[in-house]
Amino acid sequence: MINQIDAALLTLDIVKDKAFECSVDQKCSRFIQERLRLDIDMNEQSRFFDKLLKDPRVDFEKLVKDQNGNYVVQRIQINTTNDQEYH
Repeated sequence: MINQIDAALLTLDIVKDKAFECSVDQKCSRFIQERLRLDIDMNEQSRFFDKLLKDPRVDFEKLVKDQNGNYVVQRIQINTTNDQEYH
């Protein structure tokens, strides 16, 4: 499992091109969630969100229904809600 130190050293950019596939994979989903829990660069976060949520090839319904993907979607919702509260 990727711990907090590993997640701090890696970026979401390494998985953004496979954002959907990684979001529904148990280990990679945990990395994404941990990375999103950290206070990461908003540009990094935005690039990942765009790749996952705006790519027309991503099956959003499948993502939400997938056990691991759903956790990623929840974390995105938390982050975007918190970001809007601060602006």
